[in-house]
Amino acid sequence: MSSAAPQPEDRTPLGPLVSNEPATTVEGAERRQTPRLAGGPPISVIGLTATVYDISRGGICLQLEVPVKPGDRYRLNLLDELEGSTQVLATEVVWSGGGRAGFRWIFLTPEQDAWLAARFQAWLHAVEGTLPL
Repeated sequence: MSSAAPQPEDRTPLGPLVSNEPATTVEGAERRQTPRLAGGPPISVIGLTATVYDISRGGICLQLEVPVKPGDRYRLNLLDELEGSTQVLATEVVWSGGGRAGFRWIFLTPEQDAWLAARFQAWLHAVEGTLPL
């Protein structure tokens, strides 16, 4: 894989942000509103030298070799390592430091949200070693 940085989206205004997570005004407070799957979830990012640290319905945390800045927007091409499907999702960097960065999903279509919801459940079951209901 290449060690290139994620490619920023066009810097033209994209209108009001639509996010799956409500923002908080408390500096440094935990903002996550959805459960996360950590410890090597079965997902990777195509075309980017990065390790998925954790993922949730609200976003993804990556260990990166290149710096990114809060507010930058990227399209990440996710590969589900369980079934081989891919999905390109728009993200915004929420925080970065120590070689890691937290990205939140933005502008998800209903189809992208449904893919993420279904795959998150499958990843959760795979990591826990349980069968889906």
